This record gives sequence, C-alpha cells and structure tokens, in this order.
Amino acid sequence: MGNAQSEQDKKIFEALNNKFPNHIFIKIRGKYLDVTEYQYDHPGGENLLLEHQNADATDDFDEKGHSNEAVKLLKNFTVDVEKVLNIDLSKMG
Repeated sequence: MGNAQSEQDKKIFEALNNKFPNHIFIKIRGKYLDVTEYQYDHPGGENLLLEHQNADATDDFDEKGHSNEAVKLLKNFTVDVEKVLNIDLSKMG
C-alpha cells in the first residue's frame, strides 16, 4: 500500500492528528489532504480512505486511473501544512 513513509511524513501526520483528532489525513502526489468530509462520498468507499490514513497513497491513487475530475478534486482537500502547523518544511529533515 502506497509509498514508504519518510520521517518527515511521520512527523507531519502526527502533528496533524494531534491538532485535528478524528480527521482522516492522506498524502497524494506530495500534498497532504484532509479527506474527512469526503469519506462518505468517495466512490471507493470510506474504508478505502481509512486504509490509507496517515500514509502516502500516491501509488494506489495513480494505479486506479483516477479521472481528471478526481485529480482536480484533490485541491479541495489540500492542507497548507506550513500554515496550519506553523512549520517550514524546507527545514525539516
């Protein structure tokens, strides 16, 4: 499932979960997404999103052949991690 998780991803997911408990966060194509509101509308079902929670789902997303509309929809769920967590990603290791 997905790509191997980096230490940076682990730290970011942990910080997001601490700040927003009970939210569903995934990463696709380098973007962190909060898909909590979308879980019940996802065509593949909420369990599919939950399986990828706190993980990079890029490989699975791309392998499923999502439509251009699905790719555009990602923007609606993108979390501005630097702003929300008040961090500078370029300084994280």
